Amino acid sequence: LIVRPNPVADRLSVDMDEPGELVLEVLGLDGRLVKRRRTQVEGPEAVSLDVSDLVDGAYLLRTWNQRTRTGGTARFVVAR
Repeated sequence: LIVRPNPVADRLSVDMDEPGELVLEVLGLDGRLVKRRRTQVEGPEAVSLDVSDLVDGAYLLRTWNQRTRTGGTARFVVAR
């Protein structure tokens, strides 16, 4: 799972390889769910996620592809 830029100010880009319904979850390091988004991915593409409403700090991004039943986790930092 590749997320960029890292650190990020307002928009995080997530590189996805497989098509399918994608669930993106942003978690605090304490495991608390901060943000959740569902989107349809048509093929290899970068999905954009608005993180401008998050306070500065470290977070985890968890992804899950409903079609392929695969997912991943990446750490990222919000810094302005």
